[in-house]
Amino acid sequence: MGVSTRLKQEAADNGMFQLDQIRAPPRVVTVPVGPGENGKALYIHGQDTRQAAEQLHNLYGYSVLVSDVISLDRKIPDQRDTLCLQEDYPDDLPQVSVVMIFYNEALSVVLRSVHSVMNQSPPHLIREILLVDDFSDKPDLAFPLESHISTNTKLRDKVKILRNTKREGLIRSRLKGVQQAQGPAVVFLDSHIECTPGWLEPLLARIRDNNSTVACPVIDQIDTKTFAYEQPNYLAGGFSWDLTFIWINVNKEEMARRKSAIDPLRCPVMAGGLFAIYKDYFQHIGAYDPAMEIYGGENVEMSFRVWQCGGRIETVLCSHVGHIERTAKPYLSFRSDDTKDIDIEVNKVRAAEVWMDQYKRYLYGRKPYLKNISYGDISERQALRKRLGCKSFQWYLENVYPDRLEQTVESGFYRAWGELRNVQTGLCLDHIDGQGVGLWDCHGHGGPQL
Repeated sequence: MGVSTRLKQEAADNGMFQLDQIRAPPRVVTVPVGPGENGKALYIHGQDTRQAAEQLHNLYGYSVLVSDVISLDRKIPDQRDTLCLQEDYPDDLPQVSVVMIFYNEALSVVLRSVHSVMNQSPPHLIREILLVDDFSDKPDLAFPLESHISTNTKLRDKVKILRNTKREGLIRSRLKGVQQAQGPAVVFLDSHIECTPGWLEPLLARIRDNNSTVACPVIDQIDTKTFAYEQPNYLAGGFSWDLTFIWINVNKEEMARRKSAIDPLRCPVMAGGLFAIYKDYFQHIGAYDPAMEIYGGENVEMSFRVWQCGGRIETVLCSHVGHIERTAKPYLSFRSDDTKDIDIEVNKVRAAEVWMDQYKRYLYGRKPYLKNISYGDISERQALRKRLGCKSFQWYLENVYPDRLEQTVESGFYRAWGELRNVQTGLCLDHIDGQGVGLWDCHGHGGPQL
């Protein structure tokens, strides 16, 4: 049976395209042969099948149909530099608790993430895998998930499922996972990843050498439509002045500081989904801010905190983990109760008010409406900063992220910062789509009207 015919048969058998109903559990494929093997792309043929696959892609943010056909144990080629193969790692690396949060993921994607951790990790280093379900309502994430784990001899003694009784969001769900973690080290992973050979030991070696290190793997890309495994374009993260995470080029000074092509890179801001850290250190520096909502901005806040309070964040080049950057984000359709919508922008305001000192004005310059947002009590986070003796944000910019410091009024990069308003007409200088720079009604929301 050809791949196209097989895909159609899978669709017919499972009724997976009846999107107005709950999709039936897929037939998981565990033999590491066939479509998608070695990280190759899998293309869908046939107009009807492509249309159905697109509908599921829009729903999940990736091609569920393709995922369901690819083996849970598919092999990914070794992504490491050949120099990494010559590295020797200590025998006393710490055991880890792997914490994964999921909410309405496709079953095959969650299981492939779990399988890849087990398949590509030395068994003695995995203390447990904690799957925290943030109140999913997909039935295949209930009994079918538990059945697969309980009947798999490799998984049943290692994998534990923790169920939230209401939606908590990624941040508080991760805190729940850490509270249950038994290993001395914690590795946070998203639930839509694939680990590659040798991914774990380099991360653990870095935190063993310095227990105030946060070690991040190179985050490779898994295509959302074909599940092709691809190399990344960037190795380090930063932030824009609206506190959005961005990928950045590694500057010349950082490249020159390293003695080897595989030495870790200092990273100003981590992407946040995938990293290793000692549990004690995670708790010592304040874990996550529990008053932050859902997810978004917690990685930027934690990066500021780690660097300013004496730690460091590294991209470990000998560790590679593939990640699906979903085109749809289930967490963003979150409601805390029946009456109140959550504004995740509060996370950025809390980060700015606690950590950015005078530079918080750049956030408010970008998004003036955030000046009026209610961000709750930050006294405990301010006390944490004082207790840990953390450095200023000026120090962070000068020593960790000088490229961002260059783009400030203080450095002379800008003559001024704010909107340019004609007081007589009430119009502001703006970027108008298709027309370039022009005049538009002043809206007070920042953006191109800075």
